[in-house]
Amino acid sequence: MRVRLEAGLGVLWGQAQASIVVDQPQAHPLARQDFERVYALASALFEWPLGPAWIAAGADLRIPLQTTSYEVAGQSGTRVSSALSPGGSLELGIGFDPVAR
Repeated sequence: MRVRLEAGLGVLWGQAQASIVVDQPQAHPLARQDFERVYALASALFEWPLGPAWIAAGADLRIPLQTTSYEVAGQSGTRVSSALSPGGSLELGIGFDPVAR
């Protein structure tokens, strides 16, 4: 078993579309909105080699590098801002030797 530490930068792009489950005339979803989130990522993984393959399990932490706000429709002035985002990963890999012998 070995420990692997990783760090990097990333960008998450997406498009959000709200939906409404309340059946009221004044309720309406907001239009689709594109979003972009820039973050730094730090992770630690435990890796088990299995011959030419490996399996790894780890924990990671995304740290936002810019403020992202979400407006909640129907609630004036309500904003939620993303903070640190913990997560995890499970990885299965198969290596190969590109040099023919």
